[in-house]
Amino acid sequence: MHPEGSPYLSTAISLSTGSSQGCVLSPLLYTLYTHDRTPAHHSHTIVKFTDDTTVVGLISGEGESAYRDEVERLAVWCQSNNLLFSTAKTMELIVAFRKNKNNIQRLIINRDCVERVSLYHCTVEGILSYRLCALFSSCTVTQREELQWVIPVAQRIVDCPLPSLEELHSFHCLRNTKRIFVGFGLYGSETST
Repeated sequence: MHPEGSPYLSTAISLSTGSSQGCVLSPLLYTLYTHDRTPAHHSHTIVKFTDDTTVVGLISGEGESAYRDEVERLAVWCQSNNLLFSTAKTMELIVAFRKNKNNIQRLIINRDCVERVSLYHCTVEGILSYRLCALFSSCTVTQREELQWVIPVAQRIVDCPLPSLEELHSFHCLRNTKRIFVGFGLYGSETST
C-alpha cells in the first residue's frame, strides 16, 4: 500500500518469456493472472487450477444460452489477455437428468466443436476404483450389495450399460498387477490398460 493508504500501481512492462514447465511458481502466477475472470451469472462457477480453467453451469429447463454465453465470455477474455484457448484440449461433460438428453446442442468455441466426454468414466468409475482393489475383496456380501447400487444409478445417468463392481475389481486388480510386473521388468511392456 502507498503511504497515504491508496493502492500503488507500478508501471507495466512486457515479458517475452514465461515460467518453465513444472515451475513451482507457475500455478500461483496463473491464479494471479486469471483472478479477475469471474462468472457473469449466479448459477455458474469458474474453477481455476494450475493452468486449467473449468466453467460449471447449471442449466435448468431448456435454457442453455446463459451457459453458452459464459463460455463465450471466457474465450473472449482469454483472447483479450493473450492466453491461448486450446479447443483441442477442451472437453465438455454434461450431467443431465432430463429424459431427452440428445437435444443438448454441441458446444462450439472459436468455430471448433468441443469434444463431449462421459461422466461415468471421468468421475464415477474413478471414484469407485480408487480403493476398489484393496477394499472390495474384504467387503462382506451386504457391503458389496450396498456399493453395487451406484452402478444402476450411473447407468441411468449415462444411458448405457456399465460393468459390475466385480468386473471393475477384476479389471483394476489385473491392471495394477501388470503395472507392478512391468515396473520390475518381469512382463514385457505396458501397451494398453
